[in-house]
Amino acid sequence: MAIKEFLRNLFRKEEKFDEHIGVIDLPFEKLQSKIVSELQTIEKEKDIVKKEIRENVLRFSSDLNEQIKILKNIDLSKRKEIEKIKLITLDNLKIYISHLEKLTDYLVNEANYKELEVKEYAEDINNTLTKFMHSSHSSFEKATILIGKELEQNKALIIEFFNLHRNLFSANKNIFEKEMQLSSLNNLLENYNSVNSAISDNEIEFVTISEKMNNSLKEKQNKEKELSLLINSSLYKEILVDKNNLQEEKNILNSEITSLKEQIDLKYLLKLFHNDDKKSKIIKSYKENFLSGLSSDAELILGVIIEQVRPEMKIQEKLKKIKEKNSSLQNKSLSSIEKDKINIERKLSNLLVESKSLENELEKSRKKQDKIKEKLSFTKSEIKISAAKLNWNIPD
Repeated sequence: MAIKEFLRNLFRKEEKFDEHIGVIDLPFEKLQSKIVSELQTIEKEKDIVKKEIRENVLRFSSDLNEQIKILKNIDLSKRKEIEKIKLITLDNLKIYISHLEKLTDYLVNEANYKELEVKEYAEDINNTLTKFMHSSHSSFEKATILIGKELEQNKALIIEFFNLHRNLFSANKNIFEKEMQLSSLNNLLENYNSVNSAISDNEIEFVTISEKMNNSLKEKQNKEKELSLLINSSLYKEILVDKNNLQEEKNILNSEITSLKEQIDLKYLLKLFHNDDKKSKIIKSYKENFLSGLSSDAELILGVIIEQVRPEMKIQEKLKKIKEKNSSLQNKSLSSIEKDKINIERKLSNLLVESKSLENELEKSRKKQDKIKEKLSFTKSEIKISAAKLNWNIPD
């Protein structure tokens, strides 16, 4: 049917936007305000179109109601056709009229008009008419068996409305095409601003890491200088001599201990007193760590044990001297300057690890910045292409 063809063509779009509009140069920084301004204009134009559609719908519904009255007053009683055929015709006419009444009731309802955007509102009308044509087709065809003129007038009215509806959209479809292009362009611009913001954030991050790295390197240089001054100081050199002397004394003490352990033969003593738990415990502590055992043996009981076996060794005096020497060496702890050196070296080690870590972070930030800038450039190219569809030229 002709009406179905109109329905298929109702929202047919042209492939191009209005190519007769002249191209304008638009600086990139003014693009956002231009989009906003154009969208505001389109909203006003859409309101005008929507109101015009509504007026057409109400006018069509009013005319349709007039025709419904005419259809309801049709009288076939004086016709000479077979009664059964007249009955079928009238029954289907009633069904068709019922479809028409439902159509008008739906179209005049203000809910969809108020709630839907203009395009959705127009599509809703289109869908409603499509459903009407499908549902009323059978009853319409059967009613035309005996009723021609009135139903043809009804059909003509519907076709006229379709023509009007189609022509209205054909005349204004550029509004919706332009709105889609503007929305697409606006999305690209929002994406561009988001990427650009990411660049700013990354630049702040890069500067922050760079500052940390510079501070770390400066601190490392200061600590290296501090360590060099300390090592080359006369005080530290004197302490090195003392330290060497101290080490020599420790070596001598260790030699004396080794010699004494050979004389004592702790292994032999453990076998000899293995049944005496108290003596075995003392001997064992010396065997595991001679100096530790000596330090904990306040009364020098090991000397008493050995003198029971070998009194000629006079071991008590020897143990006492070694204990005194060890105590004296232990009291010669690290000087403050040596502690400072250890602290500086530890700090330098930490700074080296920190610098390497910051160097890696800086490289990651640099690569990230390159990727973001590449994405920004690509997005700007897309914006220019999209703007060109609106006949806007964005200069480089």
